[in-house]
Amino acid sequence: MLLVLLATSAIYLTPLDVYVPEVEQALSSNFGEPVTIQHLRLDAFPLPHLTLQAVTIGSKQDVALKSVGIFFDLGSLLKAQRVIHRLVLEQGSITQQQLAKILVWSGRTSVGATSLRLDKLQFSGIYVVMPGLTLGPLQGQLELAADSSLSKAWVIMPAQQGVVQIFPQQGGGFRMEAGFRNWAPPGYPKWVMDSFNVKGILAGSHFQASRFSAEMLGARIKGSANLDWQSEWKMDVHLTDYEGQLEGLLPLLG
Repeated sequence: MLLVLLATSAIYLTPLDVYVPEVEQALSSNFGEPVTIQHLRLDAFPLPHLTLQAVTIGSKQDVALKSVGIFFDLGSLLKAQRVIHRLVLEQGSITQQQLAKILVWSGRTSVGATSLRLDKLQFSGIYVVMPGLTLGPLQGQLELAADSSLSKAWVIMPAQQGVVQIFPQQGGGFRMEAGFRNWAPPGYPKWVMDSFNVKGILAGSHFQASRFSAEMLGARIKGSANLDWQSEWKMDVHLTDYEGQLEGLLPLLG
């Protein structure tokens, strides 16, 4: 029995680095950009899965990840279409442009000649690099429908005590709902809000907040806003209601 256990453990703990060049070539072809992997191994816990270690994507390493875990639906491995139940990205950085490419890639139905379907994309300890700003660390999950389209997503920003929920919109864009505590808008570090809640539409590098409410410096404000970060961060705010003293906010508006 001990020999069986040792043999089984050896299968899971044996590095599969001999296959790294083949995997790099397949992923590079699929992404259209160079992909490098330092190590490849099969792990047993919490469920049998492949782990890609020290992964980079792009000639400038626009994506750099400590590890990528691939959890297959074992029942699909002998079927024409293999199902990845979870793809887990851990600890690293991704540029805004590469993040958009990864989202497009997650909706693809094949890698090379292999037909695939992804159910969930999970991530933790990820920093998103944007023009003049880095967001993170982030953790969250994207859930995909049977046709590989985005069903819903959520993102947690522990440093900003924030939770963001994202839902696809018919005709394009995403409906977003978010709540934060002790948070400042990107590019406006002096605007620290005790609480902030917002609903709106996210499309590319533009967010249209149809409604927001915030508490800061003893005042409560409500309104709408437009946020754009195509080349630099710009924000336009329209206040519709307020309570309390606004004198403390005036220096921030200068």
